[in-house]
Parts: sequence; C-alpha cells; structure tokens
Amino acid sequence: MTKIEEFFEKNSLAIVLFIVLAYVFSMGVRMYWPIHFEGSSAMHYAGELMINTNDGYFFSTGARDIINGVIAEDKQRASAFRASPGLVLLTAYATKFTSFSLDTVSLYLPAVISSLIVIPIVLTGRLLGNTLLGFLAALLGSIAWSYYNRTMVGYYDSDMFSVFLQFMIFYSFLNVVYNKNIVGIIFTAFLIFIYPYFYPQGLMLVYAMYILLAAYLILEYKGLIRGQETKAFSEGHFSLYGSIILFSIPLMITLSIEIRIIIFMMALVLLLSKRLEEKYLIYTALFFFVAFLFFGNVFTVILSKVLIYADRGVADGSLKFYEVVQTVREAGAIPFETMANRISGSQVGVILSLIGYVFLVMRHKAFLIALPLIGVGVFSMIGGLRFTVYAVPVAALSGIYLLYIIGDLIKTSVKDEKFKNLSKYAFIVLATAALIYPNITHIQGYLVPTVLNKTEVNDLVKLDEMASEKDYTLTWWDYGYPI
Repeated sequence: MTKIEEFFEKNSLAIVLFIVLAYVFSMGVRMYWPIHFEGSSAMHYAGELMINTNDGYFFSTGARDIINGVIAEDKQRASAFRASPGLVLLTAYATKFTSFSLDTVSLYLPAVISSLIVIPIVLTGRLLGNTLLGFLAALLGSIAWSYYNRTMVGYYDSDMFSVFLQFMIFYSFLNVVYNKNIVGIIFTAFLIFIYPYFYPQGLMLVYAMYILLAAYLILEYKGLIRGQETKAFSEGHFSLYGSIILFSIPLMITLSIEIRIIIFMMALVLLLSKRLEEKYLIYTALFFFVAFLFFGNVFTVILSKVLIYADRGVADGSLKFYEVVQTVREAGAIPFETMANRISGSQVGVILSLIGYVFLVMRHKAFLIALPLIGVGVFSMIGGLRFTVYAVPVAALSGIYLLYIIGDLIKTSVKDEKFKNLSKYAFIVLATAALIYPNITHIQGYLVPTVLNKTEVNDLVKLDEMASEKDYTLTWWDYGYPI
C-alpha cells in the first residue's frame, strides 16, 4: 500500500471529501437538463420549469393536500399517500419548512435524493479497503444511463428512492458481515423498517438479499466460508442470531408497523440482556425467520412478480388478449445492447462489470449478497428495461474493481519502480473516464420535454375555474394526474 492509499484508508476526512466530490459531480451533471431548457418559456409556468414525468403530478397533489391540511375524498387522489408516504411527506415538509415552492421542490428533489447514492458506494469501497475505488465507482454509478433517466431533475417519482435506499440496505448488510457490531445491526433494521414507506415495489430484492445474508452468516459461522477480512463472531453469537431475529421482524410486512416495532423492541431487549443460551438463540432465530417467510408474504410476492413479467398474454385463438404489463413500454423485452447501455453506458462497460463481479465474489465472498441486484439487471432482457437500474451501483463497483485488477497487472509489468504506481493509476483513471464518457454523451442527448407546456397548463387552469367539486373528467392518462 502506497502512502497515498494509506492516507485515504486511515483518514476519515478523505472519505468525507470523496463523498462530497462525488455528490457535487452527480448534482452538476443532473443540472444539464434544467440549464439547457432555462430559456424555453413554453416549458415554464409560474416562474419555474415544469416536471417531466406524469406520475409526479399524482404525488405532488398528495403533498399539496398535506400542506393545505386537506383530506381528499377522492380515493385515487388520496392513494398518493398510500403509494409512497415517504415521498409525499418529505415533499410536503421540504416545502413547508423551506423557502422553496412545491413546484421547485418537486423539480429538484429527485436529483438531491438520488445523488445520495454516492454515500453507500464510497462506503462500500471503504469496506473493501479501497476508498478511491469506491469514489471512482460513485462517479460512474451516480450518473449511469438508466439511473440518470429515472432520477434526473424533473423526474419527480418514488424512483428517486428505489436504488438509493436499496443499496444503502445492501451496504448495511455488508457492514454487518464485515464488522458484526450491534450499532450496524440496529441501523440496518431501521433502514429495512422505512424502505417500504418510500419504495415498496423493491421489497422482493430486499427479501432476496436478506435470505442470502442469513445463509452467508450461517456458512461463515460454521466455517464453510472463510472470512479473513471480516471480524469474528462475538458477543454471545449476537451478530449471527441477533441479525436474523432483528432483520426478520421489520420484513413481516403483513403485520402493522406498531406490532412490528413492539416485537422488535422486545427482541432487542432480550438479546441485549444476553440471558439466552446459544441453543435457545438458534430456536428463536429459526422461529423469526420462518415467521418472516410467512408474514412477509415472501413466496407470494416473488411468484406474483415473476408471473407478471413472464406472462406476455394469450397467443392462441381468434382473439388475442394482452396482459396489462405487455402494454407498458418499460416492461417489454430488450436486446443485450440496450441492457448493457442502460446498466453501464456501453457493451464493453457491462462486460467488464460482469467479469469484475465474478472476481469480486471470488475475492470477497460477501458480495454474493448482491447477486439479486446484478441478476435482475440481466433479467431485464426478459422483464424489461425498468429492471436495469437496480444493477447500476453493483455494476459500477464491479467494473472499477476489474480495472484495479488490470492496473495491478500493468504495475507488475513495468520494470521502472518510479513508474509502477503512476502507470497503474493512470490506467485506472483514464479507463474510468472512458466508462463514464458514454453516459455523459447520453445525458447531453436525453433532452426529454416537460409533461405539459404552458398553453396546456393555462387551459387546465381555466377548466379548474369552471369545474365544481361534484364534476368529474374523463381523460387520457397523460392529463389525468395533472387534472
């Protein structure tokens, strides 16, 4: 390890600096869209650029009702809060307690939240003992093709939380494996508790990662997997059985949040008292894991998701019927090139990432926990392009990890000692820039319009003035949420 590498790993300020720089980079790139359309008056209303996703009006209406203290009688209008209470409440409070308008908050919140993905990516690099790797991966992962598309300025939707919170949970799982401390376990449980309130659609992947985590911890505890870089199990096997118990409880989503919190607190107190012998801890952990499978509705959720995206409609008969999902463009099968571009920005990039992931698992077996994330990205060729986004952070880490392996080979091939490290890092930095470049060019060309233009909004305002609370409208989906 060079002096610079040692400085990065031992200095806490270095990791803060890397996170800040990566966050500024992510935000800066996302500002390209609003700056480009700054002079387009047709896309502005009330002095602010409008949003570019239809669903945004659905959630903004829910936030506006909370700000105004209104309880919507219309079930569809009130369902915004049930769909993503975290997004609606965060938007409402950000508007209420800052000087920004609801329009401004709705416009920029996706970029502000989604750019936080750099935190778990950099921290994952630190767990690997290579913070610089995490930083470079954060630069790539934060603006990769599909992640940018679903988190750009104006894309006001619950998607801003989908990958960020999910990867935070993945990092927390890794932290439990590496450090095995009570603080990390409780923090991870907290993330699992809040995740469904921001993006419940991603629970299937959280389930899968948790099951792999439990399996990994058991195998490591039994000595079937060597964990040379991870800390040993301690505190009366708390890190093993306590993790399974405390992670199972928040995932029992069919139980009310109040019941789950009470059970969690009781289990935590019991575990901290250290009164249970190991054999009773085993039985308790097994009981809660089985309860998670039952009350988490695990098999039903996984099976339903698979059937929804695997069933493409009826092919036989004189009349042909289609599943609803088949009419959604994002759920249609995609070729390898599209999958590769959306995950890593290029076919070369995704190939490097997939190879890098294999090496990553070979050298750091805990990364098997990320298999559902990288796997669902590959599944997108069948299930549709919406699944590519989940693989982005892991692919970024894996791709940069492979660059480090190649960089080490270059270093050993250089005979002059003065140029060994220089040649290694010159290659890594230049290769990282090459992986980032196609994503930047995509962003420059991805100039989507706003959902509505100024003229259409003026017409809707007139409609609002003419209509009463007893009136209803029948309209195409594009106008449904704005109305």
